[in-house]
Amino acid sequence: MTLPWLAGFVLFFILPFIGGIYYSLIDSPVRMNFVGPQNYIDLFGQSSFVLAIKNTFLFVLLCTPPLVIFSFIIAGMIHFLRGRTSALQWFLFMPMVIPSAVAVGLWRLCFETGGFVNNILAALAIEAPDWFLDDSMRLPIWLLYIWRNLGFGVIIYLSAWNAIPRELYDACSIDGGRRSLFFRKIAFPMLIPATMVLSILSVINSFKIFKEVFFLGGAYPARAVYTLQHYINNQFTRLDYQKLTAGSYFFAIIVLLFLVAYKILLSRRKNLMDYENEN
Repeated sequence: MTLPWLAGFVLFFILPFIGGIYYSLIDSPVRMNFVGPQNYIDLFGQSSFVLAIKNTFLFVLLCTPPLVIFSFIIAGMIHFLRGRTSALQWFLFMPMVIPSAVAVGLWRLCFETGGFVNNILAALAIEAPDWFLDDSMRLPIWLLYIWRNLGFGVIIYLSAWNAIPRELYDACSIDGGRRSLFFRKIAFPMLIPATMVLSILSVINSFKIFKEVFFLGGAYPARAVYTLQHYINNQFTRLDYQKLTAGSYFFAIIVLLFLVAYKILLSRRKNLMDYENEN
């Protein structure tokens, strides 16, 4: 039953991935001289690539922590206010199902000249910047990413909250434990795996913001939001296979390192828990 899917996966993903490694190690598709890692070294001599790397990592560092924190807080509210948060849940989960083009259109209505945000700033006597032409574009993109991914984070934390046995609540209450003690000694340790999963997935998803930025700013948006995906896409339009494949595999290595780090942290936590249970 899985053979058709596996055949398609191998044909359209695995084989092109392996074939791309070859292109990243030659000087051109015509001469096909082997140059080894020189294409990867040349990447760091390009100002556009260095800018893309810097912006990508800055985006990850500034967007992942707020997403995790807000997801944790809102999931806790929904968990303890059952039946009274339907409107909030609808608002959070809606961005996950609407197309990217619709989300971008909504953001344009909010941040364009004469839009909702600029009208609020004008009412407060604050001069609004041109959100989509200069470094101010960072803020709309950050907010768009958090808004689009917040519902996903809330779902992960809600699953973790619901997995905490009800008996632990009752036992803590019977023993006279305060709610702060329950959070510190029971809830937080049991929510650590969900936090790790969400952190890794948030980092990976932050690398996928290209589509929204492309819709808002085109292939060459403001320098502040020019990411690694823009660099790769622009090399594709130039048919520069060497820089395209080298940049793509550099991106794949970064994602792989995050996954390896997640596995290591998860393994260490499991070993620590096993050690504590034995003693």
